[in-house]
Amino acid sequence: MRRLLRAGRLLALLLFVWLILFVPDRTVPRGTRILFDFPVSAEPIEGAALSGDGPLTLAGAWRLTGGASEFHSLSGLAITQDGQLAAVSDRGLLIKMPKPGEGELATARALVPDGKGGFALIDSEAIAIGEGGETWFVSESHNMISRLGALGERPDSVRPAAMAHWSAMRGPETLARTPDGRFIVIGEGREEGRDGTFPGLVFDGDPVAAPEPYLFHLKMPDGLRPVDAAVLSDGTVLVLGRKFGLPFRFESALYAFDLDDVGPARRVVARLIGRIDGPGLSDNYEGMAVEEGAGGALTIWIVSDSNDAQIIQRTILLKLETRRSALR
Repeated sequence: MRRLLRAGRLLALLLFVWLILFVPDRTVPRGTRILFDFPVSAEPIEGAALSGDGPLTLAGAWRLTGGASEFHSLSGLAITQDGQLAAVSDRGLLIKMPKPGEGELATARALVPDGKGGFALIDSEAIAIGEGGETWFVSESHNMISRLGALGERPDSVRPAAMAHWSAMRGPETLARTPDGRFIVIGEGREEGRDGTFPGLVFDGDPVAAPEPYLFHLKMPDGLRPVDAAVLSDGTVLVLGRKFGLPFRFESALYAFDLDDVGPARRVVARLIGRIDGPGLSDNYEGMAVEEGAGGALTIWIVSDSNDAQIIQRTILLKLETRRSALR
């Protein structure tokens, strides 16, 4: 037993030394500028394909790399008014970038400026954008919802009492705005009880201005946890689910439920739409944005969180296509 323990310690030490010597530090500089441009390249992933039958079609898969050390750990995704992708990182940045094939120049800005020309390394996990360009984001480690301020100004923030007991590591992972201006926030931590549901909050309006939501309970099949969500024009709530398993592998899938089924203290069961699995696709998907087209066509963009672990994780962008009728 002692030999095994010594061997384990030696292996851990060798791994630590290898990481220090051979893994480049992509987090330097950190928090030293509040607005900057940089190029992002999108390299198609050869052989990428969805496994199995289902309503989802893989229309594109790319590995993203950025010409700035801060480009990593993307955790939430939305679509801007001009059709770009807007992602928040769990290091405290909002990054706006064109879709693959539409350009390369991205812009990053600090979510929480520190007043000294830098920014706070806040764990932002999801983003929502209003019709007028207003931007909201959630911070998991602080159980906080914020509305972005002007450049260089700290955002307006609130820590709702309904989220106060959520674990710092299993806090708010999703933020979605409904067509009528309500907001949905879902926590990643399971609630107590045999159902293993997840806490969902519905705010009647801007959560920063009206932080008194009601609580519902979301059931996710197959052990996956909710990590992002989007609300369609017909009231369908699309949820991105994720699960980590050994050996080092992630499971991801899309689920849906109906906004009409949500109410105070209600239990809502999400239905499985399709799994995101196949050659070249396994990674830590955490961000999702949806575009609606003519005739019920849907384009679903999904991005992975590399966790600044570029050897074993990547920043992958997926483009999935389906139809609204397939979510029923």
